[in-house]
Amino acid sequence: SSLTQGDVEGKFKQLNDDPNSILPMSLFYQYTANNPDQVTQAIRKFYFNGAENITLEMVPQLTELYTDDLFTKGAMEAVRRHSGPVFLYHFAYNQSFSLCSEYFDNPWHPGVCHLDELLYLFPMEGNAPKLVQNDPDYTMSKHMIELWTNFA
Repeated sequence: SSLTQGDVEGKFKQLNDDPNSILPMSLFYQYTANNPDQVTQAIRKFYFNGAENITLEMVPQLTELYTDDLFTKGAMEAVRRHSGPVFLYHFAYNQSFSLCSEYFDNPWHPGVCHLDELLYLFPMEGNAPKLVQNDPDYTMSKHMIELWTNFA
């Protein structure tokens, strides 16, 4: 997240000084919510237990907030609108290599990030390490391929 890059302390200060401006703008509800300030308070209560300030220790909750907004909300809406059976999966394998840790200098990286599962389905050229037989990552790759091909 851009909150954990660059001037982190300044960004958190801005978020805490003006949450009724920052959260609606970054989550795109400033023009769609009837009462954006009330939505902001509900978000703070739900994700941060109503804490007065959002701190660096709360990066996992902040990550969950933006994950819900950017990924989960859209996926659940697609499931709701689709007339046939839908199968979702949640990839939570904490592997030895992650695209986030490789491409973003982020000491608050909470674990698996967007697109990490693709490393186990398709060979990746570049910085991704080659999977070695009998390694846990290799075993995960075999499981992922088997799951996907059985599903197809």
